[in-house]
Amino acid sequence: MKHMMSISALGSLIALSGCAPVLFMGGAVTVATSASEERGFQGAFSDTEIKTKIQFQWHQHKPELVNKIDVVVHQGRVLLTGIVDKPQSQIEAIRLAWKVHGIKEIIDETTIGEGESFTDYVKDSWISTQLKSGLLGDDDIRSLNYNIQTIGGIIYLMGIAQSKQELDKVIDHARHINGVKKVTSYVTIKSQENMAPQQTPASDPTGNQPPQNGNNTFPSSDSPVEQIPLTDQPIRTEAPAANDMIESQPLDAPNTGSSFQ
Repeated sequence: MKHMMSISALGSLIALSGCAPVLFMGGAVTVATSASEERGFQGAFSDTEIKTKIQFQWHQHKPELVNKIDVVVHQGRVLLTGIVDKPQSQIEAIRLAWKVHGIKEIIDETTIGEGESFTDYVKDSWISTQLKSGLLGDDDIRSLNYNIQTIGGIIYLMGIAQSKQELDKVIDHARHINGVKKVTSYVTIKSQENMAPQQTPASDPTGNQPPQNGNNTFPSSDSPVEQIPLTDQPIRTEAPAANDMIESQPLDAPNTGSSFQ
C-alpha cells in the first residue's frame, strides 16, 4: 500500500495529462538499466507507459486507488497489490485498468481490509529491500529481471527467470527473510516465455475467469502459513468496448543521461 504519492508519480500524471512524454516512476530506472533487462529498453519503456496510464485512469476517475494499490507491469502483464476498503474498489481498479491499450492480462492480488499501518508498511519495505539486496549480490541471479512487491509479509514476484534453477534461488532468498509469510511467484521462465506463465491470471474481464488469488505460493520455511480458501464470491468484470481503450502512442527515446523516477 502506498501512504503517499511520490512527487515523481504526480509529475508523471501531470505530464501525461499534458500529452508530454511519459516519465518512469516507482524507483530509479536508468536507460542503461532498462537496456540490461531481459525485456530490453523498449519493453521496459512500454511497461512504464502502461503503468502510468493505469494510474492516470485512477487519478481521473477514482483518485483514492492511486494511494491504495501498487502497480507492477512486466511485458504487458499487470500485477495489482494493496488493500482496498470494499469489493467495488477492486472492480473499479480492474475496469479502469483495462481501458489502457497494450495490457495482456491483469493479476489481481488486492485484498479488502482497513489498510496497513505505517509500521507494517515499513516492515514490508524492509523485506523488499533485503530481497533486492540479496538478489543483487548473487552472481547466479540476474536481479534486474525481477520486480518485487511486499504486502502484509507476502512477497509477490514478477519478471523473467533464466531458468527454473535461478527462480528457485530467488524464492529461496525470499523465504529466509525474517517476517516473510509466503512468496507468490508470477515469474516467467525464459525458455517458457511464449508459453503460459507460472500462474493463472487473477483477473480477466472477458467473462472467462473471475479475479482471485493464485495458488502457486511458497510458504516460508521459517513461518509457514496455511492457505485459507476464499469465502467471498469472486469479483467479475466486464470487457471494455473496443472504442473505450486508450491507445499508446509511440514515445520519443528519453535523454540517455537522465534517470527517470
